[in-house]
Amino acid sequence: MIKVKSKRGVLAEYLRNPYIETSLMAVIYFEFSSIVLDYFPKKKYILLCWSIISAIVIIGYWAYRQKAYSNKT
Repeated sequence: MIKVKSKRGVLAEYLRNPYIETSLMAVIYFEFSSIVLDYFPKKKYILLCWSIISAIVIIGYWAYRQKAYSNKT
């Protein structure tokens, strides 16, 4: 018997993929950085610090999810 997943189950499985999940996270971080730049246009060091922190978080999170995803499959 073939088990058919619901649309919600397929979407949840798609979003659990570490590549998709990390890409969405990166988009959110960098959209937030553009908002920060709008509020502090003269203080570019804030954007630089935010970019470095967000890159570290995104890479760390991607590595963590990649490890968890590879252990699952």
